[in-house]
Amino acid sequence: MPTDHECHWSAPIALVWTGFLLLGIPLISLWTAPALVHQLVAKTGQPPTLELQFRTTGTLFGMLVIAALIFPLWVRPMFGLRMRMLLYTLLAESIVLCIVWIMDPIDRWFWTEASNLTFFSAVVLVLCATGAAVNLFAQRIWEPHNRLLHGLWAVFSAAFLLAAADEYFRIHERLGPYLKVAHGQDLITAGYAVGALGAVAAACWALRQGVFHWKNHLPRLLVAGVLALGSAMLLDTFDFVLAPWIGANASKYWCNSIEETLEFTAASLFCCATWVGVVEGKEGCILKLAKQMQPQLRPMRFAQAAYLLLCLCLLGGLAWLRIHYDRIDHVLLYQKDNYTIQVFADTDDGLDQPDGLTYNADYGLIVCNEGTGDLLVFDAEGNGKVFIEAQTGLSSPEDVAVYGEGFFVSDDANHRILNYPSPELRPVVVEATELLSPEGLALDAQNRLYVADEKLSLIYRLDGAIQTTIVSAEDGLKSPEEIVLDSAGNLYISDEAAHAIFRATPSGTVDAFATANDGLINPEGISLHQGWLYVTDSSTGSVFRFDMEGKVELLMCFSPKYQNLAGIAFDEMGRLYLVASNPDSKDATIFQVSLNSRSTGELKN
Repeated sequence: MPTDHECHWSAPIALVWTGFLLLGIPLISLWTAPALVHQLVAKTGQPPTLELQFRTTGTLFGMLVIAALIFPLWVRPMFGLRMRMLLYTLLAESIVLCIVWIMDPIDRWFWTEASNLTFFSAVVLVLCATGAAVNLFAQRIWEPHNRLLHGLWAVFSAAFLLAAADEYFRIHERLGPYLKVAHGQDLITAGYAVGALGAVAAACWALRQGVFHWKNHLPRLLVAGVLALGSAMLLDTFDFVLAPWIGANASKYWCNSIEETLEFTAASLFCCATWVGVVEGKEGCILKLAKQMQPQLRPMRFAQAAYLLLCLCLLGGLAWLRIHYDRIDHVLLYQKDNYTIQVFADTDDGLDQPDGLTYNADYGLIVCNEGTGDLLVFDAEGNGKVFIEAQTGLSSPEDVAVYGEGFFVSDDANHRILNYPSPELRPVVVEATELLSPEGLALDAQNRLYVADEKLSLIYRLDGAIQTTIVSAEDGLKSPEEIVLDSAGNLYISDEAAHAIFRATPSGTVDAFATANDGLINPEGISLHQGWLYVTDSSTGSVFRFDMEGKVELLMCFSPKYQNLAGIAFDEMGRLYLVASNPDSKDATIFQVSLNSRSTGELKN
């Protein structure tokens, strides 16, 4: 046993533990979180919102970190006082994060600065300032002539108090508008980031001057904390740069969540650093005293065995949950009521990457079959046939809008819209400019055609030779998919990239009718029926229903095998049709759901 009473790990054990902490825990969290989310959906009936996914992933990550930190603290102890202080700091941080991720109110959870995490960060920063003040008074006693060291600790104490005040009272948010420049708040946080880099430079200078010694833990912890804080400030400053790439809502959730967590981590590291500074002061006299008074503990075999068993149970349970999630063979994870649901058509009926659905009383259910480039049609009994062949000029049909005997078809790959006067006649290319990726189609009462262009982020209205832009990226549109018109002329647009449903009124007003806060992640299919707006989500396999005031209900949530939902349509009997695909194979199914009838909830073939 080493003479300093510290129990050091062997290199293999330390390497395995560090690798698990840095790589294993994030991978396990990301791998198993979807299964936990779907279990919560099945038990609670709540939509699998971005918030629920972040909360679940974060809480699972924090709990795994707690389990991993128990190992070096109690199971195979590492008795260095300074290292234990750091590990206990990380343990306390993980516990606080789990509490916040679980208990934060929905309207101000951890991606906003109104979160309870902000309060904990402010408290920790006050502890930092207290630790710096203790160092200042102690150094004035131990080294009364070292004014440089006294000045550094005074600056640290003042800086931590200022940071605590800014964190709690959000001073940078209040001062931002007074700058009267674009991104004024971001300029202030950029200034904080510059200050953090300046602190790193000052620490390096202090090391060169011999004020601190790199062999001590204090400068290492200070640099680590400054780097964490600087990363948070840079992320807060430039989060708007990521918004066009990953969407405004995803940017808000990801960037702000990581930023708040990094700020709390930085505060925790600073707190540990200041009190480690007290321990290391006066040539480590307190550290030496603590080592002399500390009993020489040894690893307990029983504790190691119990911990190993618990970890195996935890990891085994998570693995079983994920494997079970991947092998789920029933159709629904959740349904609001016991609806009658049955397979209407599948790959044996010719389905190959089906997308848009359109129902017409004369023709039946029209299916855009992207894999073959054909249009299929099914009667009420589920008997299908090729309605329009790809040889007529189709390559990638996306949606169909029927008028009388004719119909329009959007062709994504060929960047055009075809007009079929009837199924027997050759189509005519609709005259339109700047079509790049036509997706959803809709016709109003005057037979004017509305077109959603996914890649141009535009909604056009075609009235003969007149082409008018109705909605554009300036209105928040990013990647429009399907569109539908109500009887009042309001246009509803599903937008995957914006995680929203937009509504454009006849007067030209555009607003977000539904957003990620309602559970939308990748809304795609959209349909109106009896005053309700029905929406499918291709990311979570959810079917939502909105009233005209925007109140949301989760009708059903499909299992992973069917979660890639696309087109949605109603027939004249009020039966709902859904396109569902397996994201891991080419299997595709069209389900028929009778919302007005009740059954045992079992699938009927």
